[in-house]
Amino acid sequence: MIKKINNNKIMIISHIADIDGMGSIVLANKYYDNNVDYILCEVKDLSELFENVDFSNYEIIYLCDLPLVPSAIKVLENHKEITSKLKHFDHHASYGENTLKYINSVIDINGRKTCGTELFYNYLTSIDNKLNNNFYKTFVEATREQDTWDFEKEGYNAKLLASTHALIGPDSYIELICSLDDSDDFKLPKLFENLYKSDLDKQKHYINFINDNLLITNYKNYKIGVTIAEQYRSIVGDEICRLRPELDFVMIINYSRNTVSLRCIKDDIDLNDICLQFHHDGGGHKKAAGFIIDSESIPKIIDYHTMYLEKLNND
Repeated sequence: MIKKINNNKIMIISHIADIDGMGSIVLANKYYDNNVDYILCEVKDLSELFENVDFSNYEIIYLCDLPLVPSAIKVLENHKEITSKLKHFDHHASYGENTLKYINSVIDINGRKTCGTELFYNYLTSIDNKLNNNFYKTFVEATREQDTWDFEKEGYNAKLLASTHALIGPDSYIELICSLDDSDDFKLPKLFENLYKSDLDKQKHYINFINDNLLITNYKNYKIGVTIAEQYRSIVGDEICRLRPELDFVMIINYSRNTVSLRCIKDDIDLNDICLQFHHDGGGHKKAAGFIIDSESIPKIIDYHTMYLEKLNND
């Protein structure tokens, strides 16, 4: 969790894991002339945040790119002073029949997948035209392409942004984007383009290692691949599914984030439903979802952990 608290009147809470989470922080900083407080966290942190952080000073609380899972909703229902100020911008499909008025989840816009950054950007530009220029439009679209894995029309920026975030981390990424001249076209400094090209080789070697050591096993009626990995979560999941078309989905156990990520490319599989079988707060998107590692999920994943390590040892 990362907190930047300077007693401003605007609070924005967003996802710490990727550039979609960072995008809303960037937009809030630019829109409010850096007069915002922010918290970057995981979904699992929300209930603790709502219970323990004093939000009474804030006029608006933005919540972006984070689904309100049942544990968080349970806390919010006892904190009307938060929900009365809360504006939610989420694109996850894990709410079922929940229709609470402070939940705002939009999965598609005009027939294509959206993201938290785009939803927040559309909201800000509906207020006035402060950020309505080519710089922010390009930044938001690149973030959307990367987060939704929609690379059909990808230009220069999408994968480069993700690589830059992975290399320099959340705080530095936010500072970098906010430092760019937004009166010109959006473009990162040449240094990061060179680093990205170098990182592509690292990705290739990493994916080859994952593929060579992948555990192939079963979960109920599904054929799955299991790995323990801490880098390139979505890239690993997507590439392994393409390299191994016989798999229904890939399970990526990440102990540094204390999470398990599921990834698939098949249209007839809904990973939201599968994640809920591992944890009551599990979910995300149909082809990209996850759950936390805790006392509820550990008994359900321990055999996969053990089999993966045994495979490494035997190989």
